[in-house]
Amino acid sequence: MTELSLNEAAALARKATRGAGYDWGLATEAARAVRWLAMRGQPALDALDALLASETAAPRLEGDRLWAEGPLCALRAGAVAGDLAALPGLAGLRLERVRVPLLVLPFAAGTGRPMRVSGHGVAHVAPEALHLTGDWRGTQDLRLAPCDDAPAPTPPIFRADVSPDALTRLEALAQRTYAPATDASRRLGAGE
Repeated sequence: MTELSLNEAAALARKATRGAGYDWGLATEAARAVRWLAMRGQPALDALDALLASETAAPRLEGDRLWAEGPLCALRAGAVAGDLAALPGLAGLRLERVRVPLLVLPFAAGTGRPMRVSGHGVAHVAPEALHLTGDWRGTQDLRLAPCDDAPAPTPPIFRADVSPDALTRLEALAQRTYAPATDASRRLGAGE
């Protein structure tokens, strides 16, 4: 495993997400999600790598259900679900076939109130807390609902671990955001 600072992890997440073709707004959301998960000891960059390497679809909303023709993108679904879950009177949301569901949890925490997220495991989240059980990899159906009991704050971790293979792939995606060198830029000292 390679260890990065939270700032390095967030910057890499933002650039890699943009390099994978997402807009800058979602890339910024990905950076926040990675930082939030890493602070709670989760494999955030490896999860992002798995998501960016897969085919996913944008969510469609029907009643309390987010779905798509293919697996849902956890970043897009998380952003929509987080906005909807913050509305008063929400009883719950169903997210169908979410790819890399771990990445939805920071968006649930961003609602500002305690939330319960269930799939192949159960997570209780709040802005400063994450308590989870079960498996949060792969593709899963999720249920998000407000809960009465706020979980105890999770002690923060200030480093992010990433596997060497994931780091290599994320750095390659991040490279796509850089402008190519030109003769004029080299004459001005770029690349030295």
